Amino acid sequence: MLDEFIPAGTSTHYDRVRTLCALLCRFYEVIGAEGQFLSLRGKQELRELSSFLREIYVNLSREALQARSRMWKCTAKLHLFEHLCQNQTDWGNPTDWWTYSDEDLMRITAQLA
Repeated sequence: MLDEFIPAGTSTHYDRVRTLCALLCRFYEVIGAEGQFLSLRGKQELRELSSFLREIYVNLSREALQARSRMWKCTAKLHLFEHLCQNQTDWGNPTDWWTYSDEDLMRITAQLA
């Protein structure tokens, strides 16, 4: 499906975007296939996936900053995603306990600032 919108080899930028999308899809595949508690293999894959995803996202953010674009801004959500994959999978599959409540907290915090 990505090929319809972003042909492979179009540019380094779009190759990064394609890879980022593929990593996010893989994240949801892994947590969808795992049970209440992730296997050691599942935990390891999520840890590796999150490190690679962070690296790509930060590169996209740097590109946008140099182009004076507001896209790919690094936010607390990226940091939260990394913690989710790196540390919190020891407590179980994120699908069993995540609430995304921080989304509302960030909006409220921004309004207070």
